[in-house]
Amino acid sequence: MIGDRRLDVDAGHNAGVKTILFDPDYVIEDQGDPDYVAHSFDEISKLIK
Repeated sequence: MIGDRRLDVDAGHNAGVKTILFDPDYVIEDQGDPDYVAHSFDEISKLIK
C-alpha cells in the first residue's frame, strides 16, 4: 500500500500488507507506523522491486 496520509498507512495495516508512506516534502508529522517512508518516486520504485 502506498499512500500520503496516516489513514493510508492504517488501511494497509488493517489489510495485512506492507505500507509505504510517500512524503516528498518531508512535512508529514503523524506518519503512523509505515514499513517504509519514501521521499521520491525513485525511492518507491526501488522498494517495490
